[in-house]
Amino acid sequence: MMKSVTEIAGDEWVTIALIAIHHLSGLNGRSSAKLAFEALQFESDIVLTPNGRSVNGQDLMSVMALRAKVGTHVRVLAIGPDEIQAVRRPTSTLVPAP
Repeated sequence: MMKSVTEIAGDEWVTIALIAIHHLSGLNGRSSAKLAFEALQFESDIVLTPNGRSVNGQDLMSVMALRAKVGTHVRVLAIGPDEIQAVRRPTSTLVPAP
């Protein structure tokens, strides 16, 4: 399940989503690559934060270094002109279809 919200932070609007990793293998190499590739399609800056550690969601090596396990909640934050889509599309690669 994904929950998202748009908030104001300082002088800018940011979009934040909270997702849970559902893949049995967690955020492995393949799912990390899918996520980073999707995130690269946007102008917005994307930050992933599981367990209090933040990384650039558009950098494959950073995403892989998270090694998020199944059940981990990941906060996805986007700032930029296409931030709503920048949160929805990449996270949809990690959220199972209903």
